Amino acid sequence: YSRPEKSQAFFIGNPLFTIYTANMMCYCESNTDFSQCCEPFIYGYDVPQTAEQLMRSRYSAFCMNHHHYLNDTSAVP
Repeated sequence: YSRPEKSQAFFIGNPLFTIYTANMMCYCESNTDFSQCCEPFIYGYDVPQTAEQLMRSRYSAFCMNHHHYLNDTSAVP
């Protein structure tokens, strides 16, 4: 997968063409901008500090078809 630059405002990031645009609300329903909520975890800019952050980011990754993140954060070897 390709990791977008943090300042990138628009890209089509996976085979199913999930579109990300700047100022998009996060899929995890935290009422926070995606770029300030789950994006840093999904693209490796940061790591979740709590179980809630991890599960919210996994849900967002699922919604965006970012299966690499789901695999990377799975406990199954």
